[in-house]
Amino acid sequence: MKSFRNVNPKSFQEAARSLAADPKAMAVGGGSDLLQLVKEQILKPDTLVNLKAISGQDKIEARGSGLTIGALATLDAISHHADVRQKYAVLAEAAGQVATPQIRNAGTIAGNVRSEEHTSELQSLRHLVCRLLLEK
Repeated sequence: MKSFRNVNPKSFQEAARSLAADPKAMAVGGGSDLLQLVKEQILKPDTLVNLKAISGQDKIEARGSGLTIGALATLDAISHHADVRQKYAVLAEAAGQVATPQIRNAGTIAGNVRSEEHTSELQSLRHLVCRLLLEK
């Protein structure tokens, strides 16, 4: 695997500067998809900008009649969050069934939305939510 520099920004502005400064830089959240592509030498970044270093982006909060899930919330955190389990049980159940425990502990919602693979965990999550809703 090609070596790369790791940057831990404290803000999105700092992350944006790091990404703009290096044309071969890539942003990483959980990194489960990205790091596999780097290991396979499909992607060869010079710099990885670790978005998990920016605090507060993994929050999960019930707000009024809705739910706010931060982009860096892991599937595991979503599956175990009390408000999600109580008010959005199908989402909690689906998030708890996607992939392996290791992937659920590292994989983020934003990373799965961004994933270019047609077999991404988010697609699996969508399918599980639909299946669970139909079974109820």
